[in-house]
Amino acid sequence: MKMRPARGTALRQHVVFVHFEGGCKPGAKQDSKLHGRVAEVRRLLRTDKSIEAIADELGVFPTTLRGFIKRRNLCNMKDRAGFISLQASLKKLDAST
Repeated sequence: MKMRPARGTALRQHVVFVHFEGGCKPGAKQDSKLHGRVAEVRRLLRTDKSIEAIADELGVFPTTLRGFIKRRNLCNMKDRAGFISLQASLKKLDAST
């Protein structure tokens, strides 16, 4: 004996058709530009440039660069800000003497 759900119940089976619109081709993600350039990203992070300037130099969006840095554990952004501040303070101190 085959059981069939009653009409209007949650057990009804539905057929779902999915239509993908033409012309939308999947492309490479932006952070794929960075995967082979980890050494260059690390070198640029050691400078006092802003994230926006580094992203512009690498040809990616700043949010992409931030996400890449966090996912790859390249550096801690708070520690980087403290390092840049310390370097700027040392430059000012050297310039005043």
